[in-house]
Amino acid sequence: VPEGFYTVTPAQMNPNSAYWLAFNVGYPNPMEKAMGRNGGDIMVHGTCSSRGCFAMTNEQIEEIYAVMRESFNGGQKGVQFQSYPFRMTAENLARFRHDPNMPFWKNLKEGNDHFEVTQREPQVAYCGGRYVYNSALETKRLDPVAACPTLQMDETLSTAVAAKQRQDAEKVAELVHKGTPAVRVQYADGSQHIKPIGDGVFSF
Repeated sequence: VPEGFYTVTPAQMNPNSAYWLAFNVGYPNPMEKAMGRNGGDIMVHGTCSSRGCFAMTNEQIEEIYAVMRESFNGGQKGVQFQSYPFRMTAENLARFRHDPNMPFWKNLKEGNDHFEVTQREPQVAYCGGRYVYNSALETKRLDPVAACPTLQMDETLSTAVAAKQRQDAEKVAELVHKGTPAVRVQYADGSQHIKPIGDGVFSF
């Protein structure tokens, strides 16, 4: 499944899914479209079985679906969906430190850091083929694939995020120094043919 930041709107909700309940995560997002990504129909659904979607138990999807439905009924236009390869802890960053996807995952971690600091979903924009978060520039002024301009952020937020990132980096370095082994991941396509991940984002 893709990793990144997506928006779910009421039109993406499917109460009549063959997999109990479902919603479309919104892949590809604007940056992925600008980079030539295609495909779609990546769902979160129940029945605890999947061939490329986010599957969970019926009870779990019922709870998530109900919260989202009430948000939309209350006037919310969209729900942010964040997809990560793993919990963005220092322990996992140390374990997967040699993975070719790590530069992309660190870009995702920036968004997670913003969320952890503020306890609010970050404002997501795109430039230079990467995500940028809580920028003072209007999203429409940024080109997903063009070089990023000088970005500005609220100084208090910037300081808090930078402090968290320093703390995490120090913890990663400490774990590596203590001998935390690096995990080697072998990537495969849906037919179980081993193949490279390409540009380090994801592969279908």
